Amino acid sequence: MTWYASPPVSAQTPSVKIWDGVYSTTQAKRGEAAYTSYCVRCHGADLMGGGRQGRQLKGDSFWQTWQANSLQSLFAKIQGSMPRDDPSSLPDAVYVDVIAFILDANALPPGAAELRADRALLDGIRIEQRGASGEVTNFSLVDVVGCLTQRADSRWVLTNATTPVVADNEGPADGPPAAAAQPGAATFRLLGVTRFDPGAHRGQMMRAKGLIDKTADDSRLDLTSLQMVAPTCAN
Repeated sequence: MTWYASPPVSAQTPSVKIWDGVYSTTQAKRGEAAYTSYCVRCHGADLMGGGRQGRQLKGDSFWQTWQANSLQSLFAKIQGSMPRDDPSSLPDAVYVDVIAFILDANALPPGAAELRADRALLDGIRIEQRGASGEVTNFSLVDVVGCLTQRADSRWVLTNATTPVVADNEGPADGPPAAAAQPGAATFRLLGVTRFDPGAHRGQMMRAKGLIDKTADDSRLDLTSLQMVAPTCAN
């Protein structure tokens, strides 16, 4: 199959907003062809997830994962992990074409210029849903407080956790938690928890910092810090 490089486009700058039209209709069509060849078996013909449990690339799940992230973050994720059996094997222009198709599928409008595999350009374009609330975005470093619990499947989670807030640093803090002291309604599955001796803190109120990763079915924290706030959990 012959792949087409996106032609140089001088009209785009890092100040372009995603709702101004950052890709062309022709580019999205090329991206659809590439998606059909390399992505559909995992993510489905409708971009809603396929037989190999690929993530949804359309609709609420897409926005929940990528809201306020840059197109460079999306490009790096796609390039670094796809196709699943041979990541980083396609030309950069093809990955950018696939992004154009994903944007089109999520009703982001096309424009006259084509998207390019230019880091400065992609870094400057944010994935923004109209009317978004500005909630913490995926892969942000966040600070939450919740009850450390071990589930029946042996996984460690924070239950009754507070709404995550952006953390200033990765390590423990001497001051009071940035998150509210009152119990919340969130649950976070904890990654990398074993190095913090979770068994010694079972049933305690804990302050956790880590990188957040939310999907439609799961919310995870890749921990950088875990501290006891109180010896028992709030009722």
